[in-house]
Amino acid sequence: MFANEKLLALRKPLLVDKSLATRLFLPSVLPLGITAFYTVPALISFLIGSDPKASVVLLLSLACTVLYLFFWVSRIDVLMFDFIYSCRKKYLGLRKLAWWVFSSYFVLMAYVSYTAPSIPLFDSVKGMDIQTIADGRETFLRARVGVEVVLSYLYSMFRSFLMPFAVCILYQTESRLRHAVLLTFLLSLMLTLEKSLSVLALLPLFYLFTQKRNYRMAAILLLVTVTAIATTSFLARGGLADYPHTAGAAVQVGAGEGSGKNAKDLRQSAHTVPAKYNMFSGNSQVEYVLNRVFYIPYITAHEWLRYQHEVMNGEFTLGRSISIIAAVLGEKKISLEKEVFGFQWGQNETSTGSANTAYFIDAYLNFGFAGCLLYTLVIVCILRLAIMSDIAILQACVFVPLIFLLFNSLTAMIFSGGLFVLVFLALFISGVHPPSASQSHKCPASCIG
Repeated sequence: MFANEKLLALRKPLLVDKSLATRLFLPSVLPLGITAFYTVPALISFLIGSDPKASVVLLLSLACTVLYLFFWVSRIDVLMFDFIYSCRKKYLGLRKLAWWVFSSYFVLMAYVSYTAPSIPLFDSVKGMDIQTIADGRETFLRARVGVEVVLSYLYSMFRSFLMPFAVCILYQTESRLRHAVLLTFLLSLMLTLEKSLSVLALLPLFYLFTQKRNYRMAAILLLVTVTAIATTSFLARGGLADYPHTAGAAVQVGAGEGSGKNAKDLRQSAHTVPAKYNMFSGNSQVEYVLNRVFYIPYITAHEWLRYQHEVMNGEFTLGRSISIIAAVLGEKKISLEKEVFGFQWGQNETSTGSANTAYFIDAYLNFGFAGCLLYTLVIVCILRLAIMSDIAILQACVFVPLIFLLFNSLTAMIFSGGLFVLVFLALFISGVHPPSASQSHKCPASCIG
């Protein structure tokens, strides 16, 4: 009797939530984000300066928003792929999967930390200057060569989907070690001092508790998220440096520097931001963060289009920026992120700097408007699968990838960000144990999560 009650307690939280948050909030994340980060800034830039590239960003953002809304409301993806959406699913003990994921991640981070030349978090605590910290971020994982290149992909996959998925499972099933696992995950994300990574651990939980109407925990998690980002930003910018002037906020340089032909001659340190990329005249930490959040995404999209016009002569890569397609075509991969970074800022000493941008900008540089249409349809399919799945945790774990698609390419999120794992789980795995006693022989007691 006790075993049956325990089984029901584990099954109940995994059932899909048909709340208003699921039906309206998740589908609205992408169009609202595109509007806030790209459509509005592009419209303002176009009206003020009649910038032709601003008009392209405006047109593409509006077109992709309309396409997204049309695909979602019309359910055209369901009509096209219903035979895939209705695949037969197999039960899997999710709690055991969560512990397997955490164990693998712990081993990965232990190896990466041991073999890294330096650890940015430790460098910052020791009072190192901002350039030393920035160099440490590059060499921690991005500058790996040979077989160790795979470490970067594994880390990206674990941090973006697998570990948030595991943490959510442990909180849903109220594991006694859930807080310890979350704290370990947060500390591991802070090792590189990348400012936005804490959202990967905390926002899925924030969404999860909001769905469960546990607003107290949701508010606490939101506060912890803001605190973690602020702390990481402070440490990443040399807040504990011995020399205060190295820890200051953005130092402006003349317009035109760090872009175009001059990019090859300029090796900017991590704390310099060209005046043309700064919407403020001051140099405080607050202005730096606001500029980074509300202006840099748009101006980076603008510079991707300028790179296409000035360097690529208006042509498209036709998928050659995607590793798999480039390999099939037998051609060298075009690293658009690194090329645009060098074009925009000037490449760093390790040649690992990369400029991310919204999925629809990357889609446009690859396949033109047809790419925007295809990528948007794929995103709708992925979101629909997460919402239709009986593993409600997938809804929480797709929340952050949706936000990250505002600043990253779709292919990067699928292959490196682990979205292909989400698709696999949504299509073929069920988190609900067969309730009938006659079916219990299909899954022994040992497979219960």
